[in-house]
Amino acid sequence: MWRRLKTILGGPVPTLDDDEEIGDDLVQPPTGGRQASEPSPRVSQRVEAQPADRVAEAIASVDALLVGPDGLGDAVVSVRDLIAEMAHEPRVLSCAARVLRRVGEEELALGFEAAATNRSADPLVELAGQFLDLDDPWTAIALGEAAAARTDTAAAHAVVADALLKLDDPGAVVARLAPHVVGPATPSSALVRRYAFAAATAEDWPSYELTQVALEEDDDAGWILHVARRARDFPLGEPPARRRDRFFVRYGAVLVDDAPGEGGVLSIDEMATIIVRIAAALDATAPGVRPAWVGARSEVAARWLADALGVSAMPASARLPDQMVVWVLADDTDWESVEGTLGWTTEPTLVVQLLASVDGPAQPVADIIGRLGPAADLPLDELNAERAADRMPPRLLASSLAEQANLSAAMLGDLPQWAAERKLYLSASDPPPAQYRHVLD
Repeated sequence: MWRRLKTILGGPVPTLDDDEEIGDDLVQPPTGGRQASEPSPRVSQRVEAQPADRVAEAIASVDALLVGPDGLGDAVVSVRDLIAEMAHEPRVLSCAARVLRRVGEEELALGFEAAATNRSADPLVELAGQFLDLDDPWTAIALGEAAAARTDTAAAHAVVADALLKLDDPGAVVARLAPHVVGPATPSSALVRRYAFAAATAEDWPSYELTQVALEEDDDAGWILHVARRARDFPLGEPPARRRDRFFVRYGAVLVDDAPGEGGVLSIDEMATIIVRIAAALDATAPGVRPAWVGARSEVAARWLADALGVSAMPASARLPDQMVVWVLADDTDWESVEGTLGWTTEPTLVVQLLASVDGPAQPVADIIGRLGPAADLPLDELNAERAADRMPPRLLASSLAEQANLSAAMLGDLPQWAAERKLYLSASDPPPAQYRHVLD
């Protein structure tokens, strides 16, 4: 449902290269909204009331677009611009509800209606989180700032910080949260964690040091201490570091494919390259561990990876208590399958993921990731082919793909040496239980 709205909102999806610090799969910013490269002051809507006639005129222009079916897309774009400028206005929120209901987004429409009629900050915070899920951090910032204008709550400040992290702007997070972390005698632990994470990744050590006592007393903040250690020992510096280096500092993870993801279905050779590089990273950090699968798509990857490692794969359901395995996830959807399985939250969990769209510490992050970027897919159509004669079980498909792949030694590049130099800093070398990976709230 939301993918359709995201398509309407975004137009062309921006890409991330070595000179851009913007998320891979974000919709475009609002026409009049803050660009990712601009500073992040508190949105002016909090202190500057709009003339009543201007608000009414803007809403009337949006409502006029709803008269015919051809104006729905323009209405969505226009109301999004209004939200960026006037998310504090109940009439604008009601207008957004009307537009979203017309395009079939009933859940979001109800959220905007609640925000328009309830003066609590909670509905706006919830909406901001939903727009983060839509990969629209600009709208999330506007809604989060409007929530903070209603009630000065940690939840409102946190969702704005998460949106800024999604825009890869840790310096703005430090500036935005400083009054709520440095000043109060007992700041919110959720805000302290975000502030400290942002300060460490921005290499703003004076700001980071202000959180040292709070972090050391916080049982759920140990991962941030590791972020700071990596940032100090492997400073990113200038010019902008490679994606792999930035990802390592922030998450202690290995990103084996350093090129920007482009979406679409991977070729067999691209999948083979990811498998071989993941195997090399595992050899450097956790040799001999057996891959475990959690579903049919995961099984194809796990069996292919096991062949590359010279071990045998196994279903996750066959794992014994305290048995160390590497959980193999095909993409983001597999997280739901693996969470809650035996030992997942209480025992060390080594995770590799072939395709991922990580954009902030609020999401789970695997220890080794194949490719990071926009929505992509693996070449596994034979698993669910329409004709029964064309379908292949995971075991046979894994073998077939491996036979078709064109491999070369050069595809590893400098990954083995890179991983060896950072072995003691990588989460794959000492994976934590899932519950301690990244705790923000």
